Amino acid sequence: MNTDQKLPPAVIIGPIGSVFVSRTAEALAANGIQVSVLDAQHGETEATGRLGKLLLRARQVWNTIKLMRTMDRNSTAIIMSLTVHSAWLVLLLKSYFRRVTGIAFGSDILRRNTRFDRFLAFGLNKLDTLCATNDNVLQEILSIVRPAHLKRATIIRFGLPVFDELKKLVADNVSQEESKRVLGFATDRHLISLGYNATLGQRQIELLEAVESRIGEFSGYDFVVPVQYGEKPVVEAVKKACSRLNQITGRQQFIPLTTFYDPVSSAHFRRATSAMINHSVSDAFSGSVQETIYAGNLVLAASHLPYENMPGFGTAIRNYVDLDEAFNALALENLSKWQKKAATHEVDNRQSLHQTSSWEAVMPAWMGLVQGEVKNE
Repeated sequence: MNTDQKLPPAVIIGPIGSVFVSRTAEALAANGIQVSVLDAQHGETEATGRLGKLLLRARQVWNTIKLMRTMDRNSTAIIMSLTVHSAWLVLLLKSYFRRVTGIAFGSDILRRNTRFDRFLAFGLNKLDTLCATNDNVLQEILSIVRPAHLKRATIIRFGLPVFDELKKLVADNVSQEESKRVLGFATDRHLISLGYNATLGQRQIELLEAVESRIGEFSGYDFVVPVQYGEKPVVEAVKKACSRLNQITGRQQFIPLTTFYDPVSSAHFRRATSAMINHSVSDAFSGSVQETIYAGNLVLAASHLPYENMPGFGTAIRNYVDLDEAFNALALENLSKWQKKAATHEVDNRQSLHQTSSWEAVMPAWMGLVQGEVKNE
């Protein structure tokens, strides 16, 4: 990247309540980039009926037009999340901003309805730079766009500020029990996290049902289900399932986590968690998985998830073929064995993750994205 040339402003397009949007804006601003956020949704994310959905889309188009006209035309627009609904947004932004880029998440592409690939490709082909959060996502995108995009496509990752807070906890010798106490969890039981957000693809209800069938085996465990963000029907279903299971056990053993954690609290949560089970239908380079490994704890991951190249695979990440194998790994003797293995490799895993996903490591790629200098992967 040409560091002598002044970087243009950046406009991040996405909901201001998203941690990806807010933390990326903070990180770019901290590195001297003038950043604005364009949130066309204004908190509106759901509508019922065909007419309701059309009116919602119309309001989003009008909001986008009004907001972008107040912004610097020389900005680089960065669309956070690329779905089939992004096509109109790309065209609208291209009519105003100097450069328009977009970042595709695993949930955008790996679980898409392929019947609409022609419309998705129409929008993606208009982007100046096409980014994805992992290679499996990028390769899927490149299979539907024009070959010209091969030279304008790259992998870009988000920095994880939780790493910095975890380093402080480790330096201060904060124990797992102390982190549990800070967050209000029981200190005398293993804390197991089921997934990391409230989407159908996370299959958290399936995990809760699997625990219920073995409920007598886990009296010394508490299960927390993170649903701070995601789909409202999934959040409500998780709350209902946890309430029902708590009635069976007679205590608050199943906890739907609805409180949004800042990086400090997130660091304590990762430190407090003995293991996280990721039973997601698909995934890319999950930040939650990386944070759990960085904290020195265990991730149980469905064998189809693409973690082979992630630091910690085989030491802090243990694959399972089915849920019987996953929950057998949580038996005290087996859990202790895998925890010791993760602890043995904790320092090496932490160093590798810092080089991969700290803001310090990924910021040069973001600066290049804003500048328009793409490093093709």
